[in-house]
Amino acid sequence: MREYDVQPRIRKRVVLLIATAVFGQELIWNFYDAQVPAELRRYVTSAGLIGLIMGIDNVLGVFVQPWMGYLSDRHRARHGNRLIFIVVGAPLAAVPLVFLPWASSLPVLIVLIVGFAFIANSFRPVVESQLADFVPPPQRSTANGFAKLAVALTVVVAALISLTLVDEHIELAFAIPAVLLVAALWTASAGLRRQHPTAAEGAGAGRIPKMRHVLREIVQSPDRARLLILVGVFGYNATWQGLRSLFTPYAIEVLDISRGTAGSLGIAGAFAFFVVAAPIALFSQRVGQLRMIWFGALVFLGGLLFGGLLHTVPMTVVGLAIAAMGFAAFAVNAIIALWNAASTTSVTGLYTGLYAIAYAAGGAAGPALLGFTVDLTGWPLMMINAAVLFLPVLWILNRLARGDRSSPRQGPQGGSPGRDGG
Repeated sequence: MREYDVQPRIRKRVVLLIATAVFGQELIWNFYDAQVPAELRRYVTSAGLIGLIMGIDNVLGVFVQPWMGYLSDRHRARHGNRLIFIVVGAPLAAVPLVFLPWASSLPVLIVLIVGFAFIANSFRPVVESQLADFVPPPQRSTANGFAKLAVALTVVVAALISLTLVDEHIELAFAIPAVLLVAALWTASAGLRRQHPTAAEGAGAGRIPKMRHVLREIVQSPDRARLLILVGVFGYNATWQGLRSLFTPYAIEVLDISRGTAGSLGIAGAFAFFVVAAPIALFSQRVGQLRMIWFGALVFLGGLLFGGLLHTVPMTVVGLAIAAMGFAAFAVNAIIALWNAASTTSVTGLYTGLYAIAYAAGGAAGPALLGFTVDLTGWPLMMINAAVLFLPVLWILNRLARGDRSSPRQGPQGGSPGRDGG
């Protein structure tokens, strides 16, 4: 019997600590995505070039996250946890973030962007791995849903900082997320250090296959389900990150509002995400992660189309809220589906690295791709362009959902059979 089979209750303190770490991490990324494009507009006029520069952090993530995830796996094997990466990384990432608004030229700004992106990407997979380390597989979808509430809260906090400080006190606005990053991650690390990593022990049992063997298994699998999940992660995040990165300049150009107000419009999406995240997590345990992701994708597409019909603040806010509700189904379930698709529990960390590659690669491509479509069609069609780019992803998710048989059975990690990843 697995250890997690006799642990029916979620350890609420563990979930709260993980959510605290997620809050600190995602707050800096939400504020970064909302305000750095506007900083770049001081020196760059092309939306495509802005999107390309905004994709630097995701390009770095493709290489840095799997590597640092592997190093943290080795450290955990020796010392029992990987928290030292969080404790050291948080203050190092805060330094370039604080100095971003002080940049006096484009080269200096890009150096700070690259420095921040490299350091913040270094501990990002470590934060995300805490759920796999401390939560047993049958409870991960529910725990992840509650942890994602912290993500929605970061959007609200970042938006409030934008609304109240950016227009008049830009330097202070960048300093606050940096301070909250260090406080949140140090608090979470101190608490998790005293917890028993039940899931981590199960995941560490057995021999861990080499990365090339895992890749060969994914590519050569007859149903290609795990490969399709990774492609879906790439495409979904490309659309979402493109929308996030360009939404502030879109609102400034099309809705004719100030930079601070534009950066605060994400509150509606964050509230919608907050409302639906926990119910989605609970319902996903019944219908399967892949089916829930497919349903959410339909909602996401509807939000893009609705928000792009009329260029008014209310329509845009409602459309963004609808899209955020759809994206919540993906955010809660995608990594869980991939973990459940692993052939054994010993490769959970490796699949987390592959997920990071697909997610980061999509985030790198999305802003530039959507930005170049804006260069071709103009800012008013940005949300419609995003909807068109999302159509291939919708087809992939439909194929996965039709093959999902996660409800009747349990796979190797307490989820669906390896074929489904649901």
